[in-house]
Amino acid sequence: MMWAASATSPVYIVLLAALTVGISAHRSSKILVVAQNVKNLISEKVTVKEAVLGEPCVVDKHCRVTNGVCEKGRCGCISYYLAVNASLCLPGSLLGFPCEVDAQCSMRVAHSACIQGYCRCGADYVPYRRNNCLKEARVGAMCRSHEQCHLGSSGSFCNFTVPRVYGRCQCSSDAPRNGNTCGTLRYTLGSPCGTSAQCSTHVPGSICVIQRSARVPLFTDLSANSITAISGVAPRPLGVPLAVCACPPGHLHADSGTRCIPVLKDAGVTPASLGQRCESSQQCRASDPYTTCIAGVCHCLLHSPQCSADNTGCHKETFQCASSGRCISWYFVCNGVGDCEDGSDEAMCVPHRCPTLAHTCNDGTCISRAHLCDGKPHCPDASDEASCNGTCPKTTFRCGDGRCLPGFVFCNAKATCNDSSDEDEAACIQGSITAPYCPFRCGNGRCRSTAILCSGTDGCGDNTDEAKCSVCSCRRPS
Repeated sequence: MMWAASATSPVYIVLLAALTVGISAHRSSKILVVAQNVKNLISEKVTVKEAVLGEPCVVDKHCRVTNGVCEKGRCGCISYYLAVNASLCLPGSLLGFPCEVDAQCSMRVAHSACIQGYCRCGADYVPYRRNNCLKEARVGAMCRSHEQCHLGSSGSFCNFTVPRVYGRCQCSSDAPRNGNTCGTLRYTLGSPCGTSAQCSTHVPGSICVIQRSARVPLFTDLSANSITAISGVAPRPLGVPLAVCACPPGHLHADSGTRCIPVLKDAGVTPASLGQRCESSQQCRASDPYTTCIAGVCHCLLHSPQCSADNTGCHKETFQCASSGRCISWYFVCNGVGDCEDGSDEAMCVPHRCPTLAHTCNDGTCISRAHLCDGKPHCPDASDEASCNGTCPKTTFRCGDGRCLPGFVFCNAKATCNDSSDEDEAACIQGSITAPYCPFRCGNGRCRSTAILCSGTDGCGDNTDEAKCSVCSCRRPS
């Protein structure tokens, strides 16, 4: 639409006439504004044609601006919208919503930016709901989320005073407080323990052994329900024999007590953790004193739904080391490197009898799942790369274009599929409950591959993938 105005134009004359008649003060003020706009146009000798931001206008329709408005004779953005360019205004966005420029995010949420097309918190900040980016919180400081504490000190969590509202950062049981940070509890030979996994993590080959003759003295600074204040050791009733880290029978201390080595002529029994194959109860008790060997499998003396041979406490998609009971990611099973203290993650890779968490080649060879469909043959017969287009093997990830990739590529922060379908925003970042593919959902809702479970690295951002990585301790029979 194109039009021009002059001092003798009908529009101008009508407007001036309207001001001279007895119109209500409210309506005449509006007409006066419009008349003034017209007068400005006339004085500037401007022809209105698809005006952009900052250019003269009379009514909104003269502004050729998305989400624009004519205000005080000039085209501008509507309230709470941001000018991106001369013809586009965009609204501010909350965390997790699409964006095009950083200012869209920062105008609504401080310390946020437009990252990969979505509003997200910047470095050194964690999201809280949709409208806050929180800085780190040290141990003892007020917090609103576990992630906020974890950012301040690995091993800490938010001990909520009001659930899901606020609390204070506190160190977890296996990470004792050191000032305003959390350290790492280190078990040594002779340290009180709850499981053999705790011992063997720091002293390879050691196990948790009950000291039958030891009784805990009645110290006045101990509560009525505990025998020790050592972090990471579950409270036990007074009078219960003390369990400590020690080398198993047939083993000697070595390297100043930092590891246990077998004596070749008297190696003793090989410990077998809960749920693992055994030949005698002595093997089971070497790993957990309250277990026994039944039908060739280690069971709790006192069965409970929370801890049993069928529910050992580890993630289902992890590998349980035979002796220590420590659980590791399937990524490490049959990869040619011993990751378990007893090497069982490689010792069990027997041709044609591969662990369920490994891949069996057509010729019976065992390889890690991580090698399946990675573009390089690892099986002697190259069968690990034979079915990697179209119908993908069960443990792999299928890209949107049909290409098959190793399962660990899903949501690992690096686009591997040609169409980036392995880094789906809704699943990997927003944690959408409607995500069509989510092998493991973190405590913060985000989706990840099961390869991150018990990998030794925080793959979720809230460390929930490292929360269930050792077998439970069987209850002591009454």
